[in-house]
Amino acid sequence: MSTDISRATLVLPLPSELPQTTTTVVAHLEKILRRMPRDHAVALDTGADAGAARADLLAWCGPHLDRGAAAEPTTAPNSDVHDRYFAVRRATGDSAALLAGALLASDLLVQDDLVRHGSTLDADPESMLLGVTSYLTDGKQPPVLDVPWAPADPVAAAHHRWQVGHQRFFVMLQLLAVAVRQVRRATDVAGENEAVRLFAWLCRSSAHAMRYAADFPAELYDEIRVTMVPPTVNVGFSGLQTRDHNELVAQFRTLKRSGTVDRLAPESATALHAAVREMYDAHIWVCDRFGGGSGLSLLMEHTSAGKQESGVASAVKLARQRLTHLRQEPGTPPTARPDAGRFRQRIIADVLRPDTPERVAELIRSANGRRFHPVSTGYNWGLGSRQPVEDGVTVLDLAGLNRIRAVDTRRGYAVIEPGVIQGALARRLDGTDRMLNLTGASQHTSVIGNILDRGVGLHRPRVDDLAGLELVLADGSQVRTGWWPDAGQPAAVWPHGRGPALNQLFTQSDLAVVTAATIRLLPRPEAIRILPFTFRAEALGEAVDLLRTWTAQGLVPPNTKIFNPVAARAHGIADQHLVHVCLTGTRDLVSTLSHLVTRAAYGTPLSPAPASTWCTTPTPGCRTPPTPSSSTRPATRPGRWTPRGDC
Repeated sequence: MSTDISRATLVLPLPSELPQTTTTVVAHLEKILRRMPRDHAVALDTGADAGAARADLLAWCGPHLDRGAAAEPTTAPNSDVHDRYFAVRRATGDSAALLAGALLASDLLVQDDLVRHGSTLDADPESMLLGVTSYLTDGKQPPVLDVPWAPADPVAAAHHRWQVGHQRFFVMLQLLAVAVRQVRRATDVAGENEAVRLFAWLCRSSAHAMRYAADFPAELYDEIRVTMVPPTVNVGFSGLQTRDHNELVAQFRTLKRSGTVDRLAPESATALHAAVREMYDAHIWVCDRFGGGSGLSLLMEHTSAGKQESGVASAVKLARQRLTHLRQEPGTPPTARPDAGRFRQRIIADVLRPDTPERVAELIRSANGRRFHPVSTGYNWGLGSRQPVEDGVTVLDLAGLNRIRAVDTRRGYAVIEPGVIQGALARRLDGTDRMLNLTGASQHTSVIGNILDRGVGLHRPRVDDLAGLELVLADGSQVRTGWWPDAGQPAAVWPHGRGPALNQLFTQSDLAVVTAATIRLLPRPEAIRILPFTFRAEALGEAVDLLRTWTAQGLVPPNTKIFNPVAARAHGIADQHLVHVCLTGTRDLVSTLSHLVTRAAYGTPLSPAPASTWCTTPTPGCRTPPTPSSSTRPATRPGRWTPRGDC
């Protein structure tokens, strides 16, 4: 291992030669830790001596770690190309010693990178990224590192992180392949539980490694993507060329074919499935972060047009394919998707996926005492869980009800089903004079799911968008509440309908299954401006009181966003709270309100943020509206921010 870590090569064993258990890997870890001239834990610390300790150990690793003998080129040449791109060398020899050395070297490279360049992600209080060595050896956990992303050369730092992060992920994939073998070799329930626990922990760490590899501003990804094309690499360069991932999938298949998955206790099977899902969710997150929600992957760019799909869609399909190897057969409790809140995984009696309201009604009528837990798409972070409250409940997955039944931009409504995600509806409204009341969550979140949990949009509470509901009651009958469009009576959208207003009975309740809803759409504003303010932590109470007064007086909208210092880092603000006041309307109205709000902030704890942060990173959910004609486009004045999107 060279001390020049800008292009440090990591030595990994061939996946086909990995050890059968982690016991031998741990033994070599402990042996190497005793031989190291400096304390490994000190090198991962944040103290004054940590940098020198890391440098000494990185210099020591090259001549003292087992590097094995160079492996022969593989019969799959694209795998060799993949290794060369990410500076990985394959070796034969003592695979446990090689893997232990790779883990320790990766520890040092990752920590050095984080200290030097910082991070755009939240802090890692459980040390899931860098705690693998201490977890396996019962050593001291590394401290929490919370350094904002601020490299001197952002492009070079992004390239370095892309390399070191992938190297870390390859190490984790090899550890996971070994851990799967341990699950299969377990001879009793206690051994099985311990093996699954280890595997699940390593999966969570692998998810952190995947996110760490993409831990840089999204706009820098284009600088990396251009290096992953010929002649540097092969056409259609892809993670599917990763031989370590291929080995892990082969182990999944063996686990299934050997009967191990079906033999596991329900709790262990659920934990196994949930852990792997968390790892693949991290891959989906990376794809989405770098434009994969609509853009093509490098592989898909070279796929025939009729079979092309977005990077996120490809990642979701890949996850589903891999997870089929970890599902128990009928007769054993199947699993639902994992819980993002790290709560105890429930035992699911069954998962049903109807694709029409009539099918939902049939299932409810034939329940015969079964308890149902309906869910839409998930991903509405902070609003509960896809998991039922109790064990033994049947999950009713409504993601298949994904039709946009109607859109009327003149009257301002849409009729949608629970599986309709906000990204799909927003795209449907592109080029119109109406827009969706977006949230700051993923584009893959269900609009109806968020409304029913009383989520908050960027313009108003989501329940204020609700006009009518289509329901299946407990006896299987289908009813509607509130306002619904009537072709014979083109009346204005009136959410309260006629008679008692019943819509709110079915938000945050379990009185019925919602199969469709009429929602109100917002007029697309002529102009928009986000006014950012900052304040110190000690002024939190005073700042909130001031914003409350402004809201009560109608000076600012009721959904002003306050970001804590951790979240504010993503918007370029360090060590302060950030406030986003989103103003919309005509250009004159937005200009006048901007002047009034800014003037009202004089002499208060709220300070206008630097002009460079004014929507440089848009509020989550912003998207670019249709380009106005030259006759309507507002003139840009020096020192002013020109409206760039809908918030």
